[in-house]
Amino acid sequence: MQEWSLKAASTKSTPSDVRGLAVSRFICCTLCKANGNPLPLVHDVQMRDVLHLYFAKKGEPFQAIGSFEVTSYKEQNQPTQFQDKWSGIPIVEVVDPKLCKLLTLSGYKRDPSLRTFAGWCVRLLRRTPPQYTASRLATGRPTDFLAPFP
Repeated sequence: MQEWSLKAASTKSTPSDVRGLAVSRFICCTLCKANGNPLPLVHDVQMRDVLHLYFAKKGEPFQAIGSFEVTSYKEQNQPTQFQDKWSGIPIVEVVDPKLCKLLTLSGYKRDPSLRTFAGWCVRLLRRTPPQYTASRLATGRPTDFLAPFP
């Protein structure tokens, strides 16, 4: 099991929006950059890994949202909202039109190359995520949204 720090950033979302979505068992992410190149590390997250989720708006301090375990939508009994699309990684495609609309209204963007919403099904862990500091948690560049937890 690997632990990760994950920074959520959206122009329209608030920390409570991000937490509400995650607590309802989904964390949205993109797999590729706008040019179609894969984002680093996204494909490395595996089932049962822990995502420490933080929220960031430009110029504001990071806020801890919670710690979440990556699970399967089948374990969550949500077979109509998601589908497996990529072999070997626990990222799912959102297929539920209502959830797609909610994500759009909340400021989330579809993956630029796949033209769909994607992300991890998760369950909230009963633990407090560590305090976010760029030097402590982001072992990659400060702009990376996903980094291994040291």
